[in-house]
Amino acid sequence: MHTFIHYLHILGIMLLMGSLMAEYLIAKTKTTNESVRMLSIANSIFLISLVVVLISGLFRWFVFGKGNDFYMTNPFFHTKLTLYIILAIIAFFPSRKINKWKKQLNNDSSFLVAEKENKSLFLLFRIEFVLIIIIPLLAVLVARGTY
Repeated sequence: MHTFIHYLHILGIMLLMGSLMAEYLIAKTKTTNESVRMLSIANSIFLISLVVVLISGLFRWFVFGKGNDFYMTNPFFHTKLTLYIILAIIAFFPSRKINKWKKQLNNDSSFLVAEKENKSLFLLFRIEFVLIIIIPLLAVLVARGTY
């Protein structure tokens, strides 16, 4: 079971990065009903993988890991957990925008996303990319017991 949870955790991380990349690339195209629909699907996969990583991570922490004392005394673990929470909070904002665009496009097919709104979406995506790149480094430092 430990191997399966570990595999699920790694798979979730890969899906997280892949779906975020898909969101980024889709958002670069012209905003149409189809692109917003695809963006919504990619965002749903991102959110699901965020939950998969969280649940499998909690299993690794409390059930299959090195014990609560090991993790709670490791500052890299605290940093990793904090960055993950920040990632989850930031993920809320693109989801809201995408759902808003989807509703607006359903009501008015000529709707175009304002450039300012699109730029803010890309900024959030870039922040998410940075966090997703830093978190595995912290995971390696935690696993090695480095601090």
